[in-house]
Amino acid sequence: MDKRKSEILIKLVEHANKEQRIAELAELHGVTEKTIRNDIKEINRFLESHSHDQIQLLGNGNVCFSGSQKEITALLENNNFYSYKLEKAERKLVISLLLVQAKGYVTIASLADRLYVSRATLLNDLKDVKVYIREHHLKVTSHPNKGLLVEGSERDKRKLAFEIYSTCYQGKGRQKTNFNPFESFVLKLIENDEIIKIIEKIIIEVESLHHISLTDESFDKLLIYLLITVKRIQKGFYVSNIRIVGENWLEISKNIFERISQYCDVEITEEEEKLLSNIFNGLNYLKKSSEDTEIVKLQIITRKFIEEVSQALQIDLNGDYMFFENLVNHLESFANRGNTSFQIEDVFDDKSIPHEVYQAVNNNIHIIQKALEKQINESELYYIVVHVCAAIERKKYRASKVNAMVVCGGGVGTSQLIAARLNNHFNFKFVDIVARHDLFHALNKSNQKVDLIISTVPLEDVPVDYVVISPNLTGNDILRIYEKVERIKKENIHIDLNEHGKKDPHQLMEQIIQVTDKYVKDYSSQLLDELMSVVYGFFKEESQQPNLYQLLQPDHIQLDVECGTYEEAIRKSAQKLLKEGAIEERYIHAMIQSVKNYGPYIVISEGFAVPHAATDDGSNRVGMNLIRLKDPVDFLGKAVQYVCCLSVVDAKKHLNAFFHLVNLLQNPEFRMQLDKATTPNKIAMVIKDFEKKFV
Repeated sequence: MDKRKSEILIKLVEHANKEQRIAELAELHGVTEKTIRNDIKEINRFLESHSHDQIQLLGNGNVCFSGSQKEITALLENNNFYSYKLEKAERKLVISLLLVQAKGYVTIASLADRLYVSRATLLNDLKDVKVYIREHHLKVTSHPNKGLLVEGSERDKRKLAFEIYSTCYQGKGRQKTNFNPFESFVLKLIENDEIIKIIEKIIIEVESLHHISLTDESFDKLLIYLLITVKRIQKGFYVSNIRIVGENWLEISKNIFERISQYCDVEITEEEEKLLSNIFNGLNYLKKSSEDTEIVKLQIITRKFIEEVSQALQIDLNGDYMFFENLVNHLESFANRGNTSFQIEDVFDDKSIPHEVYQAVNNNIHIIQKALEKQINESELYYIVVHVCAAIERKKYRASKVNAMVVCGGGVGTSQLIAARLNNHFNFKFVDIVARHDLFHALNKSNQKVDLIISTVPLEDVPVDYVVISPNLTGNDILRIYEKVERIKKENIHIDLNEHGKKDPHQLMEQIIQVTDKYVKDYSSQLLDELMSVVYGFFKEESQQPNLYQLLQPDHIQLDVECGTYEEAIRKSAQKLLKEGAIEERYIHAMIQSVKNYGPYIVISEGFAVPHAATDDGSNRVGMNLIRLKDPVDFLGKAVQYVCCLSVVDAKKHLNAFFHLVNLLQNPEFRMQLDKATTPNKIAMVIKDFEKKFV
């Protein structure tokens, strides 16, 4: 039987006792019904020769197999290439795999015998085999007295074996079918049921240990690679000259190979661990621990990108935490996705993309590309535009908290038209629409606070913030309104950081100060400092995503620290966290090495650095410690006076505090208060005040 006849038998056996139309089988294989009938006659001769029930040719144009499915399965599994005639394409793959898996030379005679073909057929096949192997950067050489040998790197040999093996493998069911002799032959060259179970168990253990979850497809790819690797190492073949590319998965690779070495009795080299680390970069995950060596770097770069896009659009999107978090998550996914692209067509309508938003993203995408060292294609670019558009829409919605009054020199119809246009962009809550001459009377009689007046005519001596616009509401008008709304939001709309009325040390300290001021005329700053230390110490708590003030309490702030180099500054900023056990000594070394490797990217704002390292570099819990240097220190070309050591345990727990910190550093008043503060307690109060007011 050949491949077609084998597949016909497989289909009939899989649907035993059910009639199958000959016409459908002919269409499936692209042949005539007559050919299918002839195939079935030959299949029946094969079944008869093995004393099995035959396929019934029914008079209605149908066929049916009513024999034992189990017996036919066993027959086909044990069938060889004598009764199953390999097609030319199948022979090419089998020969290639036999050559690349061989420990030494393979003779033409042994190949011909194994495949049940003539020497002439095999020599003819070798032409295609050599081309196929050459496409995989390998070469087939021949020796008159020895036979054929595949030459090339061990890494390329494994790639070729992986490609061939993958064509016959489908998940934990092992084979696409148990019936196909070609597939069975290929699988048996590498598979060993005992080793498969061991490696599957090892992968699952390591997934759990490192909090990752591979997709089924990636799980199978990793299993196939490890099966091939074990087989090759058992024959004495190892990879060499491997350089880690992309994300470093070395710790996970070591954990896998430690277990494989123990259970499969093979010795593993450092180069094998490096190659497996690279393999992990090409896999996909349902979830992945954020133990990325550059997770905070990615978050810093994302912040920089948002700042630049905000500036280009003249719309401040820096305060949108959802935007920041979602974009970080997407870029992290993209960074680890290999070369697969996200397809935008199902998500966003190209016609509805505002040109100015697309242009702003496109003009600044180089920031992300440089950081990720990957080219962002058009689909990825549009998806980032989606995030920006969503942030702008949320900003419009937030503007609804602003009470607006419209002043118009025209009639009621014109006024209503302007209000409708404004609603298209801002969703304001309109307190009233009035003429200029009636403005002051309307303000006095209004029982609602007016945050902003939007007028189409000039105004003077108005006690409320206002903006004068064109009746046509131009693009420049919209941008100017955005600026006003943003400032009003920061000044007047306070967000209570404590949900459900939860008490916090800052509120208590404010009340203590009020009472102290009322009854004590003169008291020392030392008394206030000690009171604050007691209060903050009593209320000290940890949360899933703590705020900045919770991490930077007085005992985590030191002033006038003397340092001569950035290395010394990083060390001193980390001492408090080291003493508390939040980090280990190696975390400090990793932070310094990160600056040496990547430069001063940790300087997130002028004069302010946030050193950090990866979670697997010795971080035990999330934490921050801030030092203000007595004199600025050079961080590879950038003068720094504030160094805030950040202990990172995953991609999330520090994100809220980090986000607030970056936003506050953009506020000149906040920076001035930091510089003026004379004690750690006062800096802690400044952080709390501004975080509550502006975040």
